[in-house]
Amino acid sequence: MLLDRTQSDGGGANLVEMGLMIPLALVMLTGFMAVAVYLNNQLELENATGIAGEYLSLNRGTALAADPCNLFVTAFKQVSPTLFQTPTYAIKFSGNPSNPYTGVNCTAASTYMTQSATALITVTYPCSLAIYGVNLVPGCTLTYQVTEIIQ
Repeated sequence: MLLDRTQSDGGGANLVEMGLMIPLALVMLTGFMAVAVYLNNQLELENATGIAGEYLSLNRGTALAADPCNLFVTAFKQVSPTLFQTPTYAIKFSGNPSNPYTGVNCTAASTYMTQSATALITVTYPCSLAIYGVNLVPGCTLTYQVTEIIQ
């Protein structure tokens, strides 16, 4: 009697299905989280580049404008606290379009901080779409570019 009831009961099938679905659901959840981090980094990169570029454009004629790259990088770091890796910066002024300034310091660029000049700012940030140690998009980078008119 007990043997007949256990053979016809389908409770074991539910356990097998659950054992197969939980790992799949966890992989999907991890994938969603990786994409969410990627999108958050993209939004933060865009926001920080825009705000720091505006800060650069509004500080013409101040002591801070003596080093425009440092001014931009400092403002960028202050408004993007969750971008943990170091991005690369390039600032191209309309007075010197063939030579973009890269790096943290560019005191020579202060001569191009004139009213109505433009600054083309490009920020590139490394991204990672890794799920359980497998990077799905190796060499992934986020790039955002903004043009500001020096005030």
